[in-house]
Amino acid sequence: MRNSVTPYFTYQDDNNSNSTANNSQKTKVLHSPEKVIDTALQFASNAKNKIDACVDHTRPSLILEIKELKKAFHDAKKRGVKLRYITEITAENVSFCKALVKLQ
Repeated sequence: MRNSVTPYFTYQDDNNSNSTANNSQKTKVLHSPEKVIDTALQFASNAKNKIDACVDHTRPSLILEIKELKKAFHDAKKRGVKLRYITEITAENVSFCKALVKLQ
């Protein structure tokens, strides 16, 4: 992983015990690369229908360069999970974006 990239991951925790009473949701921001990767792996493994992600321009390369993440998203797609990403396409990441489209 590149030293210039500080990964983070946000997600909504619908398992909050108060969620049925007041429909609240909890969002966590994870700053440790290990926590981010572990959470992303768990997220991809548990996805049943779709994964919609809005990511910054560095994330397409990380998904493909981190072997565990690439496998997890590949496995999710094989299970029929629809993967959709919104990101800025730059000269530096265009090849990674094209590779993500072809991920099978």
